[in-house]
Amino acid sequence: MRLYYTLTILALLLFISTPAQNVSERGKLLQLYQNEDYAGAIDWLLSISSQSTDRIQYNNDLAYSFFMNDQPGEALELFKQTYQLQPSNVMASIYLARIYSSRKELDSALFFYNNLISFQPINYRFWQKAGLVFYEKNELDSAAYYLSKAYSINPRSGSTTIQLADTYIKQKTMLKADSLLKKFLSVDSSVKEVIAKRIDLSYKLADYATVIKWGEKLWSDSIDITLPYISLAWSYLAIDSIDKCISLTEWLMGKNKASQSLNYCAALAYSKKKNFDKSNMLLDECLKQSIHDDAVLYFNAKSDNYESLKQYQRAIQYYDTSYYIFQSPLDLYYTGRLYDKYFNNKTKASFYYKQFINKRKNPRNSGEKRVFDYINEYLKQKSK
Repeated sequence: MRLYYTLTILALLLFISTPAQNVSERGKLLQLYQNEDYAGAIDWLLSISSQSTDRIQYNNDLAYSFFMNDQPGEALELFKQTYQLQPSNVMASIYLARIYSSRKELDSALFFYNNLISFQPINYRFWQKAGLVFYEKNELDSAAYYLSKAYSINPRSGSTTIQLADTYIKQKTMLKADSLLKKFLSVDSSVKEVIAKRIDLSYKLADYATVIKWGEKLWSDSIDITLPYISLAWSYLAIDSIDKCISLTEWLMGKNKASQSLNYCAALAYSKKKNFDKSNMLLDECLKQSIHDDAVLYFNAKSDNYESLKQYQRAIQYYDTSYYIFQSPLDLYYTGRLYDKYFNNKTKASFYYKQFINKRKNPRNSGEKRVFDYINEYLKQKSK
């Protein structure tokens, strides 16, 4: 980013310097900028302050030097002076907008981005930057308007496409975002960030075919990116493409890209292959990585594995441990179900079922309503 700023200011200095400026002095300043000696540039500019004949150019030079020397406060005051002297000065408005934006003074930043738009309405970056400020303010309609203008000027901008898609997603118009990403990729399928965004959105829409199409493109190109591959692994699992799921997770683990989500996905895949030892090993890794709410899933998955292995007592132990740590009422139901189904132990089954009803109180969905109905009927029969 520093290099971009340096090249920008060098171009500005080369092409907007006035004839009255001393060429050798400009050369000295440019040399200081090329060497990234911004402190030296500040000292030199201050030393020639009384000799300056172009106050606007001098203010901009000194302000830019302060900006690049991590002194935005000093830069702000000087750029403000330039703006007051010449409101149409593009450089002053650019840096005032940037500084105010970084300071979270968003209304002031928007004022200067709109100022820039009025001077250069076909510069898509000014529309884009203003749109991002509106997005940060959570004014999504305005963000969508400005980002749409930026996109219409330059539909080949991957960053604008992603930002506009994010705005649509936040507005809960997911299909509109999906259509936008699809249109971009139909023209340019080389931008990995846009591909990653399409994968993420498609996974949320349960469009596993699209996740797999684009995820496999990234995989075949060995693109060094992580989150899209996790969505790809879960999509393989969702369509029971278990061997591909395992192959992908092993490839990622070999690249040290393991995560809770990836380990959990791999654990479920191995469980489907009835390789319960490998599944439990991966679930143990999940438990090491997290003793948070997600960990209840890993305890329950291990219980499922032990149930599949007919090791019912061990399954019960994991549900008991899970309930002790996380106090999830569902663990009480699962424990009661094991005593009910495999041990025919009506006393213990009833104990856990009653505990579940007392803790849960009311069903949360239709599935839980069926569970409540079953338990109530079970308890009635036991009392007869």
